[in-house]
Amino acid sequence: IARQFGLPNWNVLSAKIDDDEAVRSEGISLEQAVPIVRIFDVEKANEFYLGFLGFTVDWEHRYGDNFPLYMQISRSGLRLHLSEHAG
Repeated sequence: IARQFGLPNWNVLSAKIDDDEAVRSEGISLEQAVPIVRIFDVEKANEFYLGFLGFTVDWEHRYGDNFPLYMQISRSGLRLHLSEHAG
C-alpha cells in the first residue's frame, strides 16, 4: 500500500499519515448524485413536489408532443430528476 502513495514502506507511510500532501491521491472524484424518480402523472407529481414539498422547476424536456416528460427540480441545493420514461 505504501508504494501506491509513492513511499518505500508502511513505516514511512504511517509516519506521514497525518501529512495530507504525502498521502493525497489524485484518484476518482465524487460529485453529488441526482436521483431519477419515475412519475406516472405529471399533474400529481407537480402537486406533490412543487406544491407540497416546495421544489421549483429548473428545466423540462420532451422529445416532441405527447412524449414522456423528463425534468429537473430543486430546493435548497437538492436536485431531483423526474421522469415519465419507462425503463
